Amino acid sequence: MKWRPKLLPRREYSAIRTNSILDEYNLSTKVEEPFSVENSSAPQPVTVDDNIPLPEGLANAELYKIYTTTPLRGVKTGTTELADIVIIDGEKYTVVRSKKWSAGLLDHYEVYLAKNPNG
Repeated sequence: MKWRPKLLPRREYSAIRTNSILDEYNLSTKVEEPFSVENSSAPQPVTVDDNIPLPEGLANAELYKIYTTTPLRGVKTGTTELADIVIIDGEKYTVVRSKKWSAGLLDHYEVYLAKNPNG
């Protein structure tokens, strides 16, 4: 009997990235671009052991962690760049932090998500 490794179930989520585009008059316009978050794990609640700093306004938010092969943009202090929004089961989550991990052959990202209170 040949041994076959069991693969973990992977999920794909929808996401939205907001970019600023300058028009011919140098006026900024926000454009939302949908994309897919591929090869993702199921969201896991964040524990006190994770100890991540949160931006103002997200201190009381529900936090979750996923692993994915898709690079995501998180909240960056002092910039006008907006964080990506990940949609899981119809609920919107803001990417708080995304950290690259290298493990063996597959590089992936550890992503912390804050549940949006407005859905």
